[in-house]
Amino acid sequence: MREIKFRGKRVDNGEWEFGYLESLREIRGYFIDPETVGQFTGLKDKNGKEIYEGDIIKSPRFINYPISYINGEFVANINIVVYTKDIWNLGQVIGNCVDNPELLK
Repeated sequence: MREIKFRGKRVDNGEWEFGYLESLREIRGYFIDPETVGQFTGLKDKNGKEIYEGDIIKSPRFINYPISYINGEFVANINIVVYTKDIWNLGQVIGNCVDNPELLK
């Protein structure tokens, strides 16, 4: 069973926090920007880094894919073509849509 956890950026200092959704809210004494919250996919990239919704994956073909949650599953997504998680084993996390939107251009 995969671990259900999230990450989000703090409103006060812009740093990423990781944990369970409830602990990312007010329990730790700070607030998280809801626009930055992304769920852990349960998968890791080729280097062992955890992949979260909103991460950007660089494929072996040097195409950057944003990770989205669509129709009940996490997918690597570019334009209209949607790729399954098979490609994630070969790619690596190079950033995320919040901090590095320029990687998708």
